[in-house]
Amino acid sequence: MRTIILYASRHHGNTKKLVDAIVEAHPEIDTLDVKSLGKNEYPDLHEYHLIGVATGIYYSEIDKDMARVLTNVLQPQDKVFGLMTYGGKNKWYGKDIDGICRMRQAIFMGVYGCPGFDTWGPFKLTGGVQKGHPTAEEIKGAVDFFDKIEDEYGDTPAQRAELDWLLYNKPLEYAQLVLGGEMGHYLSLGCDHGRLED
Repeated sequence: MRTIILYASRHHGNTKKLVDAIVEAHPEIDTLDVKSLGKNEYPDLHEYHLIGVATGIYYSEIDKDMARVLTNVLQPQDKVFGLMTYGGKNKWYGKDIDGICRMRQAIFMGVYGCPGFDTWGPFKLTGGVQKGHPTAEEIKGAVDFFDKIEDEYGDTPAQRAELDWLLYNKPLEYAQLVLGGEMGHYLSLGCDHGRLED
């Protein structure tokens, strides 16, 4: 399945470490540094089945250039997942990506986040926070997260079509299958929409 990860990784390259590990495990994935784009330059993502959004968190928000690009390129029904690193406490920083997805009618599939070494703003005065992060275990966690997203999305066009149908027509049942770890079993039954009928 065609996947691209858009990334914005400033300062210490924490977020890029997550992206690089995923690409090392899945070399077929394309990447794009949104910082390399001009102010009014936007990539065409129509050929991608999955769109990754990888960004550091700056004052509790995603990178401003990333937000601008997402607002201009996401299309209805695009499947989006997030990767992020942060210096502060673990909060649900995926809210920005989720909000943009809702506005653009894209589907936010989930987010993986972990601490990252941070010397931004006032943290610089103390020599930084989250030194040594992301750790090798946290980086592996990003790869495992992507593998799970990819597995849940399906491996064949027929499976992807079935998951699309399920997600749009039976979102509660889709969530139950994901949370219950039964997506693989459901897909092994074949593409029969009637399986979830009451």
